[in-house]
Amino acid sequence: MNLDGKAITARGPVEPEALGKVLMHEHLHCDMFDWETDEFITEEKPITPQRRELLMREAIPPLKQCNDHGCFAFVEVTMPPWRVWPTFCVEASNAANMHIILSTGFYREVEVGTYWVKKPEYAIWSFVRESPIDKLAEMCVREITEGINGTDVRAGAIKLAM
Repeated sequence: MNLDGKAITARGPVEPEALGKVLMHEHLHCDMFDWETDEFITEEKPITPQRRELLMREAIPPLKQCNDHGCFAFVEVTMPPWRVWPTFCVEASNAANMHIILSTGFYREVEVGTYWVKKPEYAIWSFVRESPIDKLAEMCVREITEGINGTDVRAGAIKLAM
């Protein structure tokens, strides 16, 4: 399949014109802590039924309203391991009639104690801290060319942020 000039979305490649107006920096879902154990999340997992129900109830209706203003897409910039499971993005995309462009990449919080980072080791995902650059690059390329977490849902953007 020729992807030249296409936008890669949770539902697959689309013509850029299908996106309409695009929200460029959004977070459909982001969990950095397991609030029951007060532990920093270091592993991506499928969305829980409770979180799915919450997002379908609270996030989808406002996203649908964006269509009334010519907006049919947003870039989901939550980084692993805190992002929503990719197959839920397909479900949410269909339910809201919004193309979701998922991101791959990495995030590091610069200041401990001023935002969400409670401890220095939380400033960056341990996988990033412990992996050589080639392994990090390999993950990003795989998420763009093959899919995220063994799914066929591919990233269409790269985020490298502090």
